[in-house]
Amino acid sequence: MTEDAWKIEAMKASMKNKAKLVSLLHPHLLEDYTAKNLLRDTEHFHPSEICKRDWCVRQSSYRMMGYEETNPEKPKPFKTLNIFEEGNRIHRKWQGWLQDIGLLQGQWYCRECYHVWYGKPVCVVCHSRQVDYQEVPIYDEDHHIIGHADGHVNLNDEDYLIEIKSVGIGTFRYENFPLFNRYATKDITADQMWGDVNRPFLSHLKQGSLYMHCTGIKKMIFIYEWKASQDIKEFVVSYQPEVVSDILATCSTGLKHMGKGAISPRPDWIDTKDHQACKYCTYKTICWSNHDDTEVTGEVRPEVQLPEEAGGRDSESAPVSGRVVRR
Repeated sequence: MTEDAWKIEAMKASMKNKAKLVSLLHPHLLEDYTAKNLLRDTEHFHPSEICKRDWCVRQSSYRMMGYEETNPEKPKPFKTLNIFEEGNRIHRKWQGWLQDIGLLQGQWYCRECYHVWYGKPVCVVCHSRQVDYQEVPIYDEDHHIIGHADGHVNLNDEDYLIEIKSVGIGTFRYENFPLFNRYATKDITADQMWGDVNRPFLSHLKQGSLYMHCTGIKKMIFIYEWKASQDIKEFVVSYQPEVVSDILATCSTGLKHMGKGAISPRPDWIDTKDHQACKYCTYKTICWSNHDDTEVTGEVRPEVQLPEEAGGRDSESAPVSGRVVRR
């Protein structure tokens, strides 16, 4: 679907609800969302996808090998885009506070001389403070993983990565359905559901452990913000290699298939095209029309050239500093 078509569909959807301002804002948010997606790296595994409980390496393989999407996603409704933006704002808020008190470290971009460096928010070349935060670049060459952590601080001579999570009702639906179901059946209230959270959700723990694996920083502070009341929970987690061992093994297997010009087979737990994981997959048609799960295309996948500059939160580009690179 073209960008103009997305705008038209967005306006139609908003007009059905007799919205006035939303009908004007929705196309703007869609345009911004589409532009950010165009900047997103497509040639690597991303922690945000491979740490999910329903990650399909076959889907990642189609994307990384440059296959055209046979089932492009539909324009996202205003509510979904609003949820995304609220999550981004919460991230920026916490990062700004940590910067204000002189704790935030990571990759920075100088708006005065265009220099990029890793460290504190003062340009190491021109000493300007007119800088933009580009978070903590994550890169694992062996497993072809690229991404970024939310922050890095040093407390009492000990390094910690920072991971900020905004938690809402939908978070529980995906991360802890039994607990969500108790809320849905009115057995507990939303605040009681939040009160039962005493550790990071599993996919978050996997994501944090993967960041620690890639950077060599062995501790992470999770900041959970409950969107219903802005209540906060903080968890400190140490690196546990066993948490990410299966993920790294799956990445290695996927890369071996791609190196031979082949697509990885579907995970064993996907037994039908009606599986929930396939519902919104942008490669569903080509995936299920290919009866040979390891079809060889005849093209050996070339080495991927990494971007020269790291991008912001949505681009997940390659890091500049070797400080946080595992090779």
